[in-house]
Amino acid sequence: MTTPVKLDTRVLASASWYEALNTIVYEAGTYHMWYVNPDLTGVRHATSSDGINFTTLGGDLTLPANWWTAYGATVQPQINYLRVSRDGGGNWILMIWHPNGANQGQFKYNTSLWLLGSNIANTAPTLIGPLPISPGGNHVGPFGIVGDHLYLGQDTAQAFGRYLLTPSTTSSPPTTWPTGMVEAANAYAGTGLCSFAICPGDPNSSYIHNYGRTLDQGGVLGTYYTLYNYNSWTRRSKQLWYMESTDGGDTWGSAQPLFTDGNAVTVDGLPNAGNFSLPEVTALGGGQYRTYFNTVDACGNFVTVTAPLAGTQQGLTVTKGFSPSTVAPGGSSQLTVTLTAPAATCAPAPTTPIYTGLGFTDTLPAGMTLAAAPAASTTCAGATLAATGGADSFSLSGASLAPGASCTATVTVAVAGAGTFHNVISASMGQPGAVTNDQAVPALADAVANLQAGIARVAPVPTLGEAALMAMGLLLGAMGLRRLRPARRS
Repeated sequence: MTTPVKLDTRVLASASWYEALNTIVYEAGTYHMWYVNPDLTGVRHATSSDGINFTTLGGDLTLPANWWTAYGATVQPQINYLRVSRDGGGNWILMIWHPNGANQGQFKYNTSLWLLGSNIANTAPTLIGPLPISPGGNHVGPFGIVGDHLYLGQDTAQAFGRYLLTPSTTSSPPTTWPTGMVEAANAYAGTGLCSFAICPGDPNSSYIHNYGRTLDQGGVLGTYYTLYNYNSWTRRSKQLWYMESTDGGDTWGSAQPLFTDGNAVTVDGLPNAGNFSLPEVTALGGGQYRTYFNTVDACGNFVTVTAPLAGTQQGLTVTKGFSPSTVAPGGSSQLTVTLTAPAATCAPAPTTPIYTGLGFTDTLPAGMTLAAAPAASTTCAGATLAATGGADSFSLSGASLAPGASCTATVTVAVAGAGTFHNVISASMGQPGAVTNDQAVPALADAVANLQAGIARVAPVPTLGEAALMAMGLLLGAMGLRRLRPARRS
């Protein structure tokens, strides 16, 4: 489950796509975001206490005038992908990737480094300088700094570059090409795709997208990334990938998916509608992390999303109930199952079904069956309700729901004796009879209902107050004393 990130009370959506080119870090209880401004020439800073709702602090960061001319650019380059990391000396470094082409001034580098210093909220960074381009290709995005190394993707056969930051990132950038370049073939192992350097003409030819994140995860390097179609320059899949290195980036393990099934990732409870890109992973301390990435919501907007706050999750719900909920032994009751899709929080809200192929199989508890005449009915559009008298289960299939819509399936059940009959439809799609749909999105929670048969309510026994008990005690005592007195003789 995810929810869109909000900036200055509005969702980071397609109308402001440049704001999706952001980087987020967490420091001392506050989330800090840097994002690209509307004209792609400046950077702005925003903060948040919950990692979801950000507020911009002032205008653009103050950058030195004509900072690009010292490094060969004839026009001011665009600012695209950003990364902020802390180096081994405790300094915060802003890394900016710039598109490099004839219309960008041919400034001969892709990545510039800026010193924020010890103040993470510094709005007047100092230019450190550019990273040199490696032989045969360009940078395709800075991924982060760990210790005295800067990690980034490269548009070369060696997919990852690793710059040694010496003597200090606060004075000047590296002047030599990356050291320890490795062919990250494992970045494609298990993805079903291949590196463009290995299979340039293949339909599966891919490259690591401009944006990724490398960070220290307790002595283990983790790199998170997405893959692009090399032939069409389009995002590849509904998945974020990550690799780990235990030797500082000399070698990397095989690619692992971050999501078991990216199709099942929801945005405010509705299925996502686009491939994933631009992952950011923010370390919160104590081995905890918050992940951000971009996708398309159910309304067609390109959005930055992250995990919702506890207690605010939205999603497909399934509920059930018996009417009446208490019957005599051998009695019958009407069982109703209700399917509900969450309302759209985005615009323009879809009016057509967003959940399709909805269904479930409800296996009744022991001692409960469908009545001889189950009176099965459903309000679910296009659905089939299969219910046979005397059977121990019934099923619904082929239902559809638009955002905010509900529908029901109703049957009559009978019980053979007395007791409490516990009926459950599982929310876990791995369980038999669980809720299913074409979008592979599980329900928020199990649907649970109990039917009681033959359980009579016992009337409470009246009790006496303390004063009444004392009076009764005195009366009984007097009667006892009287009984003990000898009878008078006549």
